[in-house]
Amino acid sequence: MDVIIAVSPPAIIAAKQASSTIPIVMAFWGGEGLVESGVIASLARPGGNVTGVSMLAEDLEPKRLEYLLQALPRARIVGVLDPSHGDSYGDLRAVADRSGVQLRLVTVGQASDAYVRAFDALKEARVEGLVVPSSPRLFQDSRQIIDLATARHIPAIYEWPDMAEFGGLMAYGPTFAELNARVASFVQRILNGASPAVLAIEQPSKFELVVNLRTAKALGFTFPQSLLLRADRVIGG
Repeated sequence: MDVIIAVSPPAIIAAKQASSTIPIVMAFWGGEGLVESGVIASLARPGGNVTGVSMLAEDLEPKRLEYLLQALPRARIVGVLDPSHGDSYGDLRAVADRSGVQLRLVTVGQASDAYVRAFDALKEARVEGLVVPSSPRLFQDSRQIIDLATARHIPAIYEWPDMAEFGGLMAYGPTFAELNARVASFVQRILNGASPAVLAIEQPSKFELVVNLRTAKALGFTFPQSLLLRADRVIGG
C-alpha cells in the first residue's frame, strides 16, 4: 500500500494508529484538536506520516448562523442540532448574544427515532430557524434531517453546499470539488516522492453560499433580496 486516504477524524486517528510509516492523506479533518490529538506536530510541518486537508469546520459555524439570521431577521429563537459531541458552541453563542437571539441546543440521541424526537423537541422549543453543524454523523444522515426540517417547516442552514442541492434550504461551506482536488494533489506529490512530514496542512479557500428556492416555497418562506444577491448559487431560480 502506497498511500492511505482517510476521511473524518475517527478514520484519520485509526489509520495513524494502524501505521506510522504508510503515508496518510487526510481527506479532511473537520474540527479542532488536530495538533492536540497527536496526529501531526504542526500545521506547517506535520512531522510524521500524516498530512492533508483541515476543513475549518467549526470556524464556519458562526458564519452559518449569521447567514441564517440574515434570512430570518425577525428570529429570536434558533435551534442547534447537537450530535452529542459535547461542544459548548461558544462561538455560536457569541453571535447569538450579539444578535439578541436565544440558542436552543437539542441533542440527537442514539435511539432509532432519535431525529424525530430531536425535531419534536425543536418544535416544542418554538425555534424559528436551525443550524445543522459540521459533523460526520449529521452529514451521513443529512437526507433524513433535510426531510424532517421541511416537514416540520423549520428553516435550516447546513454545512455542505451539496446539502442545498439535496433539498436543504441553505448551506454554506467549502466545496467537495476543491477538497477533492487538494487531496488528489497530496497523493500525487507523495507518489512522486514527497514526504508527508514536510507537506504543510492545507485549508479550503473557496466557500459557497447556496440557497434553494424550491425548498423555500415548500416552507412558505421568502428569502430577502439582499441574501439572494449575496448567494453564490440559487437553486430553482
